[in-house]
Amino acid sequence: MVTAKTQYSLKSAKQYFHEHLSVGDYYQEGQKTWGEWFGAGAEKLGLSARVASEDFVALCDNRHPQTGNRLTQRLMSVQWSGDKHAPSRRVFYDFTFSPPKSVSILALVAKDERIIDAHRRALNVALVEFEQFGATRIRRHRSNALRVTQNIVAALFTHDTSRALDPHLHTHCIVFNLSRTCITMNSPKTCGVSVTAFAICTEVISRLKEWPTKFASDSQSGTHRSTMA
Repeated sequence: MVTAKTQYSLKSAKQYFHEHLSVGDYYQEGQKTWGEWFGAGAEKLGLSARVASEDFVALCDNRHPQTGNRLTQRLMSVQWSGDKHAPSRRVFYDFTFSPPKSVSILALVAKDERIIDAHRRALNVALVEFEQFGATRIRRHRSNALRVTQNIVAALFTHDTSRALDPHLHTHCIVFNLSRTCITMNSPKTCGVSVTAFAICTEVISRLKEWPTKFASDSQSGTHRSTMA
């Protein structure tokens, strides 16, 4: 199963990293959760291996993690409704990937590392498909159009419990609101991205529906490999 949530608040986005994403869970015995970078966009920014707090916060601030330069044209903005206003810039999208509850129990309570590995394999296949829907919004002649970029900047964090401390294997895929276009691919500049969250969710959900069948088939063969392609 995959769910999606859009983060508009810059303050909340930064707190989310320290208070939830990087905090270890019960079955991890309180250890710190190390995130990992994913996506061609992340590679272009020189991001690899573990997710450092300062790099995550820099991206929330719409800044290049190494140079500090602005990444997209649009900074924080607000939308007014009467005398009230709220942030309107999307900082990132939080996509959460979760296998069925029974899988979490078997993996975590029975401590079957093969199942956790299968979850990671399935996630990787889904994210490869996921990235193909990355697109940036181009405004021309007073109208908006999408240009497919097929690259994202994402940070992955795998947890093993729910907020109620039940066994719940799941991975947060934090997709930042930026992507490189073909025009700017060889320059330090990037354009604001329209990740087309609905299109991504629709496609990935359809592929994740195959996950239980694929997983069961691999389990019976003893390989525990999970693929959705």
